[in-house]
Amino acid sequence: MAFDLSSFGLSEVLACASGVRKVATQARSMEEAATSVVRFLRHNLVDQARGDHQPIALARVYKTHPFEALEPDLQAGALELAQAEDPDALSGATCLTLLATSGLEPAWNDRRASLRHRALPLPSPAAMARFPMVAQLLADLGLEPGPVTAPDGSLLSRQERPRLGIFHVAEALGSPHVPDQDGFVVPYGIHSVLGCGSQLADGSLICLVLFSRSPIPSATAESFTTVAMAVKLAVLPFSCGPVFESDPPAPRDPSLEISLLRSEVAALEELLEIHREVVVDQAVRLEQAAQSAEDRAEALNRSRLALDTEVARKTAVLDASLDSIITIDHRGSVVELNRAAEETFGYSKEEAVGQELASLIIPPRLRAAHRAGLARYLATGQGRLVDRRVKTWAQRRDGTEFPVELAIAPVDAPGPPLFTGHLRDITARRQAEADLVASRARFAHTARVLQESLLPPGLPAIPRLELASAYRPVGGGEEPGGDFYDVFETGRDDWAIVLGDVMGKGAEAAAITALARYTVRAAAMRERQPGAVLSMLNEAINRQHPERFCTLVYARLQTRSPVRLTLASGGHPPPMLIRPDGEVTPLLAKGMLLGPFGSWEGQSIKVQLEPGALVLFYSDGLVEARGQDGIFGAQRLTSLLSQVAGQDPHSVIGAVQAALEAFSQAPSDDLAMLAVRVAHT
Repeated sequence: MAFDLSSFGLSEVLACASGVRKVATQARSMEEAATSVVRFLRHNLVDQARGDHQPIALARVYKTHPFEALEPDLQAGALELAQAEDPDALSGATCLTLLATSGLEPAWNDRRASLRHRALPLPSPAAMARFPMVAQLLADLGLEPGPVTAPDGSLLSRQERPRLGIFHVAEALGSPHVPDQDGFVVPYGIHSVLGCGSQLADGSLICLVLFSRSPIPSATAESFTTVAMAVKLAVLPFSCGPVFESDPPAPRDPSLEISLLRSEVAALEELLEIHREVVVDQAVRLEQAAQSAEDRAEALNRSRLALDTEVARKTAVLDASLDSIITIDHRGSVVELNRAAEETFGYSKEEAVGQELASLIIPPRLRAAHRAGLARYLATGQGRLVDRRVKTWAQRRDGTEFPVELAIAPVDAPGPPLFTGHLRDITARRQAEADLVASRARFAHTARVLQESLLPPGLPAIPRLELASAYRPVGGGEEPGGDFYDVFETGRDDWAIVLGDVMGKGAEAAAITALARYTVRAAAMRERQPGAVLSMLNEAINRQHPERFCTLVYARLQTRSPVRLTLASGGHPPPMLIRPDGEVTPLLAKGMLLGPFGSWEGQSIKVQLEPGALVLFYSDGLVEARGQDGIFGAQRLTSLLSQVAGQDPHSVIGAVQAALEAFSQAPSDDLAMLAVRVAHT
């Protein structure tokens, strides 16, 4: 988003204020909120007339703090500016402290690096004369020096808060109110300075100052009253702390939280009033710009119509709300309810108003707790349900109960306490959640059954060989994976070993897996050479699913002594040969992926296996598993297999699984392994 300083119209004013509040919603301290605000303004205020996409050279937020509340380095800086050495010299003094900063130079983005501005001591009204920009800022904001140097929050709460003005220096060059002309204004081309501020509930001052390389018109400066209130609302939640990011979390104080909520409501009301004034001001300007009385009247009518339309829209939104909205007084009696509440609970407004809420919509078993909670809140200001979103039960006029989501907030209004509750019927949500859980369970069961059908029910007993396998689906097996393996007999003392990985997961992957498994079995009955079997599988996948692919290793194992293995690979990770002496050799057989191409090309390799030799077949879910140290990798696997040389297949697979689980706590791919060892004769 971008807001043009040269015009700063009504829509930009409101959008900018909304953006200021929005960027601070995730902050954890007042400093973090203020930093988000100055960065937002620096990056979103533009000058379209001059083509300057970042005219704000420096944006800063200041806040007044007691000297004793500052960090030691800030106290030291304040003492240096005050030309004092004894901290007692500033005891009880107020300091205008730099809270957040964002600017062109890297050093301008660190509040501690600004030695001359990070903590300005203001021990008395007379001391402000040493800081001409601060003195003029306070004067333009309409603040007397006394309340700033000695803030009194209790006095401020007993009187109407003053509407603060705007500090605006249209021509910064040569202005006595903008210091450091030679070191800052001239070299960085500062044209205008704009400041705005507000007072927090404790009487402290929060102010925003912008140094712009583009001229800021007076009309734009006046509109920044709205932005000033938005800045106040952005930092107001941290009035009770923490202020600086280094401050510890403030202990929970219900009385301060209630006071803070009231301050926020008051600030929102003031912001709404400012919005109204901005709208009226825009209407007046429109009227003055009209060329005739008829044009002026038409323009004014349009403005009034816009206001009436906005009010009507908000009223319609409330009436059309799907949530039930009910307001009760301190006695627990209904004073207002909307149309949704009438339809949900079966009472008309005339029937409900004046009746006790507990006896109308709260189930009998919960009424005593409701009444006790209301009494406790009135006595202590604390309530378990106030300002929280909870799930509970409600009751309709016919006595039926249903689950609701409830949020209760006190109404900040003169007179006895009022409370507004928002209730949402979550019956459908509860049923949908239950249906979803049941559906997931059914789907997971179907996926497991389907996956089991794509794997052999058990490994065959083969003379002179020992076998072990493992399969681990990612995500708990909630959908079929693409990894598979198979071992089957192709002739006397002749066996086939298959391990593959199909692209993707789910039903489509399962279809390719079934096609691959049974095509390989059929092809192996006709062809003895592994390369020929892979060629037939490639043709089947390319013909039926040309957009899919599969990687696969196929080995022919002749178990007559000596045991011989012939292997071909379709783009699959190479099996590992572990000899009895600990030597580990990858069985590399070049070959293309299966499926994407009309014909398959690859090579076969042959190897003789001595007694005790073991071959580990695996999918890429092993070597590509990710952990804090990167990927598991072939080198790590080789080192591990060298350590378990001579062990039986079950032990080898168990060691690999243990190492993988220790390396990667959250696997992202399926894993299949098959180990074959030549038995000692």
